[in-house]
Amino acid sequence: MGRTVFKKSCGNRPAAGAGWPYFLLLAALVPSTGMAQIPSGPHPVGFQSQRVDDYSRPAVAGDPGSPRSVQIDIWYPAQPSGEPMTVADYWRHSYAGPATMRSADLAKVPVRARSGAKPEESIAGVILYSPGIGGEGFDNFLICEALAGQGYLVASAPSLGFLTRKAQPVPQDLEVAARDLEFVADVVRRTWPGAKSSKFAVMGYSWGGLAAMLIQMRNPGVTAVVNIDSAIASHEDKAAKTAWFNLQAMRVPSLYFSAADTLEMHNRLLERIHYSATTHIPFAGVNHGDFQSISYLRSLSPKPDAHSDAAKSAYERVTAATVSFFNLWLKGQQPAPDAVKINTKPSLPPPPTEAEFFAMIRKDGPEKALKLFKEFRQRDPGVNFFGEMAIAELGFSLFDGGRKREGIEALELAFLGYPKSYRPHGYVGSLLEDTGERDRAIAEYGIALGMAMKDTDSDPLQTAADVKLFEGLIAKLSKKSPAK
Repeated sequence: MGRTVFKKSCGNRPAAGAGWPYFLLLAALVPSTGMAQIPSGPHPVGFQSQRVDDYSRPAVAGDPGSPRSVQIDIWYPAQPSGEPMTVADYWRHSYAGPATMRSADLAKVPVRARSGAKPEESIAGVILYSPGIGGEGFDNFLICEALAGQGYLVASAPSLGFLTRKAQPVPQDLEVAARDLEFVADVVRRTWPGAKSSKFAVMGYSWGGLAAMLIQMRNPGVTAVVNIDSAIASHEDKAAKTAWFNLQAMRVPSLYFSAADTLEMHNRLLERIHYSATTHIPFAGVNHGDFQSISYLRSLSPKPDAHSDAAKSAYERVTAATVSFFNLWLKGQQPAPDAVKINTKPSLPPPPTEAEFFAMIRKDGPEKALKLFKEFRQRDPGVNFFGEMAIAELGFSLFDGGRKREGIEALELAFLGYPKSYRPHGYVGSLLEDTGERDRAIAEYGIALGMAMKDTDSDPLQTAADVKLFEGLIAKLSKKSPAK
């Protein structure tokens, strides 16, 4: 009756790195006085750039006339061949045209990569790189070259917009940055020998660090994440408006770098990441913009000051630590015996998937499941094992299968999982009405009514209809007519 009227009609993956020690040893993090240059690695480095059309999306929203053209920059371990490059050669590959980022004093600076070099036969893994908002895919070419020198294929795309070619810090542009890089990953898997069977990792700077986190959250094949002064520290509110963003889904080892002005925000963020082993390395005396290759080259001024010294040291340490981190998680290469010990926050055991949790309820009943849920909630108040409608369907299924009390108790789990939603109380009220527990049914309908009348987040038309429904159900069970 009441139940009939009211009833309405992404599993997590295991944590990576479980069992690793509580300290991540980064051999690269030696005192800054010992860092003389960007680490090179044993492999020559090749570079190529191409544009590939993604016909599943328009160039920008509302423009169905042309596909989205994605610029893909790739650094790779190469054989000694190809043409020498300078900084100006990267600028010539700019998606916005060769005139961007012109700087006469840096244009002729030689870089390690060589254009068109013949690739080596194998790669150690694939690393996807996402730049800052509106940035070029090569804005951290020195780090990308260092990783390619270690045997990795590094692929990137510029940060372009959803509504215009110029990206803005809005949720749609974050989703576009993630999708562009996922498209790059698909192209690399299909076209690069050995990539399909390789481990994948993601890395991002600023806004790109936020995109890298989003990619890991929804792609189970990602092995590790590096965030270079990620915009998560200041733009988490925008990330939260995307469909997939969920800190509970961070399940792989992750490394974070921060400047002094984002230190506190990063600390607060990392306190809420429970299922990823996290390492945070802060830097004093540097700015957000210092974590880019051009900024590093400018720090090599013949007349250094305190800031340029700090920026130079920071960038070298970021590059070296990134190399060491990926060598650990992609190659399994342990740091050198004289490595500096860096304190790493270990990951907690991950919660069960929704399917595992529901299997537990079906096998052992809700009591054990409730205890487990409360234990996780004590450690992580934001954790959730199930969707609101999914637990409702499970409860109704148990109830219809003759396990009436267990069906009600399973639905009551939604009270904890979704304390701001009135719907679970309506569902429970409908089951109690079916079992003849009139007073308890009235009480649940009353709670649902009160919450629905104050609900400002749900569809107002649906909420208004549910308010009338609860009033009618309460009046019917109370043998009273609703007030007019």
